[in-house]
Amino acid sequence: MVKLTLITKVDENTECLEKNINTVFKSSKDIGLVCICNEFDKTIFNNNNKITIIDSLNNNLLNTLDSEYILFVDSNKIINENVLNKLITKLETDSVDILMFNLNKQSVEDMTIISRITGNTTFTHEKIKDFIFNIDDTIFSKIYKKEFLNIFFNELDIENTELINIKLLLNAKDISVVNEVLYEEKQEYFEYINTEDYNKYIDSQKNILNILKDTIYISVSKNIFIHKLCDKFDEVGIEYKKESFYLLRNTFLEILENKDINNFMNSLSNTNRKKFEQIIISESLEEYDLLKKLSEDTKSINYMKRYGKILKSEEEKIKNFNNSLTASNSWKLTKIFRLIRIKWF
Repeated sequence: MVKLTLITKVDENTECLEKNINTVFKSSKDIGLVCICNEFDKTIFNNNNKITIIDSLNNNLLNTLDSEYILFVDSNKIINENVLNKLITKLETDSVDILMFNLNKQSVEDMTIISRITGNTTFTHEKIKDFIFNIDDTIFSKIYKKEFLNIFFNELDIENTELINIKLLLNAKDISVVNEVLYEEKQEYFEYINTEDYNKYIDSQKNILNILKDTIYISVSKNIFIHKLCDKFDEVGIEYKKESFYLLRNTFLEILENKDINNFMNSLSNTNRKKFEQIIISESLEEYDLLKKLSEDTKSINYMKRYGKILKSEEEKIKNFNNSLTASNSWKLTKIFRLIRIKWF
């Protein structure tokens, strides 16, 4: 049995995969590698019998792997060998259900706070409840014990990594942290999504909202739901915007029909409530864009008004201070003004 098995997809750009293969097999640690090919040309593997090649990720895969832990690798990122070895060393000393690490440098600050809260001991999600939605929400920033992963893997949609992530975090009895970035930084290319992708994303967020409804995250999950759907809508390509807007609006209209709508609305922050209302009252994408622009302009005007009031208030304070200073009878306070008068006059 190997300590850790890496599972990754094979894309057309194999640069990252080739480097990760080299990293795995030159490591001093005992690591397995599974590659999901999807009919890709398998000559890249040079008949390496240490690599398990499969056509698709199926629910029975875990049962066939002779490994204690599983790491799903982002196929577009290059693994840092030193950090990978540190993670395995941690697994050799601590037996945990989940070992969390940093997906990128942006998550280091939050993970540092989590490390301070948890110390060197293992913990459950309740211990980090205020930060659980700040960390990466995919399965690519965690290592899972295979035995633990297998309990929930069959009942979940294996394409919905966010759903798998939150389900596993909620059920893990022992979680640990290594505040290291596993993947080397590389240029990220932003890609717009289409209506079909956005529709799948809405469904996945609905499933996550449903899972969280009976947990301590019931209130924050509603804010996350609104925030994520609106943020993801910004990633929709211009040619798919109109159709995707109706998907978003209909999703929010469904919420209005919920008997628990008052609790839902009361749980929202002012920002998310405004987003929700803007989409509900807009009958078209054009109306929504106009309403959002007017709201931004109003916010800018109000900001300038508040800024003007602050400036005026500070100006009055300075003027009053100067007046009180020059009118003072104190010998020390008025000395500078007497010197000026003597010098000038």
